[in-house]
Amino acid sequence: MVELFEKEVCKNLIALRKYNGMTLEDLAKKTGVATTTISRYENGNCHMNLNMLERIVNGNGQTLEIFFANVLAKMQ
Repeated sequence: MVELFEKEVCKNLIALRKYNGMTLEDLAKKTGVATTTISRYENGNCHMNLNMLERIVNGNGQTLEIFFANVLAKMQ
């Protein structure tokens, strides 16, 4: 279940960034988070840190609450 949740988080990070028409570079400039870090989060190649995830999600104009609600809705 945790693995499925993490995969859904990654997919939603990518979808949210693309929905906002941002490249990795755009989001990195907006959040101050390195493009490589954002890429690792989007691809599930890191241990997720809630503070870093919040910066990325907020940089996409969304709150963690809404982001996680969307993730959970897609898992049902």
